Amino acid sequence: MTRISPKLLLAVAGLLIAGSSHAQTMTPTDETAVQQALNRGQLIYAFDQAAWHATDALLADAKRLGRTGDLGAKFGGWIVRPKDSETLEVLFFEREPGSPNVLYRAITSASGDVVRSHGFVDENSQQFDAQALRMITARRAGIEAMMKQGILRCASAQFNSIVLPPETPEGPIPVYLLSPQTDLAKVPFGGHARVLIAADGTVGPVHSFTKGCLDLPTRNAKNAPVMSMATLVLDPHPTEVSVFTMLAAGLPLYIATPDRRIWILDSPDGKAKISLLQSDK
Repeated sequence: MTRISPKLLLAVAGLLIAGSSHAQTMTPTDETAVQQALNRGQLIYAFDQAAWHATDALLADAKRLGRTGDLGAKFGGWIVRPKDSETLEVLFFEREPGSPNVLYRAITSASGDVVRSHGFVDENSQQFDAQALRMITARRAGIEAMMKQGILRCASAQFNSIVLPPETPEGPIPVYLLSPQTDLAKVPFGGHARVLIAADGTVGPVHSFTKGCLDLPTRNAKNAPVMSMATLVLDPHPTEVSVFTMLAAGLPLYIATPDRRIWILDSPDGKAKISLLQSDK
């Protein structure tokens, strides 16, 4: 069962009483891990937002055009990727075992919360490029691996999937299954997993981010707190899912890691940051 450590509560209380806001120095290893968590976590949040708003546009267009009936039979899933520095591209694809076609395309803001253009794709423009096909293939392999392992589920609704593009042309593709937020007042901290799919299609080990379920309050909760707290037992640093959860909750998040260090995740200017507040090293 995932829970908030009493030691974390005491330590954070001590920091707040003392008025301590001075970040501790990170090692080069810390800085690399923290930057990767920030990069991936912000992408996951933006991609999740883009998929949500693009799906709303898809359903509205299908209803308007009388295509709701055949949508379920054709719909195979979606991927999101940066189109340029200011926009994201959401590609919905058909349910085909081989090379699927593009069914619907939406362009959103870089934050994913504004849909700028959308529509069903003409039959002459339905081919995916190589990167998109690789992401779709990785998505299928990753979801299959995680479901086969029986990862922890912390919501009654089905998992949300997120696929990130490779960080280098031949780098692995991270695939995530995330327990969805079903209540505006809380967001699941547990029930998330990741697998890396190599360029040759090799499926890496499944990594679960928690051993149990824990819901964190959001800024929309009644009597919302000024911050949230959680303890990690499977990772030595705050992860991309920690960043994603903090952004989804809209509240600062204090994290304790197994080495008894305390970190704070926040986004005071709209951009996520991670600071090391206390270290016993």
